[in-house]
Amino acid sequence: MGPNVVIEASNGDKCPVYLSVLEKFKSQFGNDSIDVKDILAKLPTQKEGGDDFKRNFIIYIFSALLGGVVGNQASLKLLKSLANTDLISDFNWCNFIKRKLADQVQSWQKEEFETKQLKENWFGGPIMALVFVYLDRCVFK
Repeated sequence: MGPNVVIEASNGDKCPVYLSVLEKFKSQFGNDSIDVKDILAKLPTQKEGGDDFKRNFIIYIFSALLGGVVGNQASLKLLKSLANTDLISDFNWCNFIKRKLADQVQSWQKEEFETKQLKENWFGGPIMALVFVYLDRCVFK
């Protein structure tokens, strides 16, 4: 765990560095809407590693497993923190996942309180992170 806070882009973010990384990322796939399966298909072709592989891997892991993205579209907001891939290990990824989980629980509870209805929606948080923590503590015989 590194000391740096993971920052996600906001909607309509105009940061030039983020926009440059976002454009380069999208150019690998040829469209603006990128499915998680497209990123997964790209990873084995990047045998040399490099910056594109690192960004693809992080976006895939968070979109498919840890980020709680609903649907198949990849969340590209993390690209704001991935401009310099040499700094990936300097980010506090555990705190980021914990923060995402807490934000989603709070949003979910607020919505339930305001509507006074039982939840019929899917929980959109990083549910796989909870599964990993639970399974890590299980003792199998």
